[in-house]
Amino acid sequence: MASFQHYLLNLENISQDIDNLLEAHILILPISFGGHAITLIKIGSTLIRCDRGAHGKNQGSVIYYDIGQEKKFTKSLCKTLLYKRQHARFINQELKEYLALQPKRVFSLPLQKTGNCSWANVEAVIPAIIFELLVIQDPEITAMAHEKTARRLYHEWRAWHIERSLDLNIQNLHAAERPRQAAKAALLAAVLFQSCDPKIPRERLRANKILAILTKSNYIQILKCYTRVFAQNRESKLWENFCIFLAEFGIEAKQLLSR
Repeated sequence: MASFQHYLLNLENISQDIDNLLEAHILILPISFGGHAITLIKIGSTLIRCDRGAHGKNQGSVIYYDIGQEKKFTKSLCKTLLYKRQHARFINQELKEYLALQPKRVFSLPLQKTGNCSWANVEAVIPAIIFELLVIQDPEITAMAHEKTARRLYHEWRAWHIERSLDLNIQNLHAAERPRQAAKAALLAAVLFQSCDPKIPRERLRANKILAILTKSNYIQILKCYTRVFAQNRESKLWENFCIFLAEFGIEAKQLLSR
């Protein structure tokens, strides 16, 4: 349904397509309002709000509600939420009153510190849905046990997604035009310096993939720039980790500094 969120589209012409999608048993609705974006999920008579921002800090990042007025949760309401400008007061307060939402549980995920709120709250959909489906499937098991399972599956998916995204970025780099190749290589350098830990085997492999790109003649200048900056504080953990990665790849940091 997000593909229909485009100002050039005439919603009347695609209304039936949207209605068909809204028949799904599990509805995932990305909602934007006041410069923020959250995700709502409807499963049966349960509405789940994923909000890892300021509201989530005070109320809970993933909140499960019983819908007291389920008959009011119509396709028309969904389309209003998706395709019309919303205000924080309506989403945070009036929608709760309109649907008679009653909070029943909270699933806590880390709050968003940086990055894109839309993605942070779409990502939260995965553990939120897994948890709810586990509760429905086996209500005799404690919520804590289901939450543990949902978190484990979420972290396994997230690790897979990170590596998949890295591989896709490397593939796209080779296929991109020359100016974009440099930009993508710079992003890989940021990942190497900020998101790789030599104590974690899969992250050592990730570093080797990135260094295989950055040590090529087209991108070596990017690697040199990072080396010069981080060499200014050789007591830092980032510098220590970087030297470990270089050594594993058969390069000494002083080689990059002397060129």
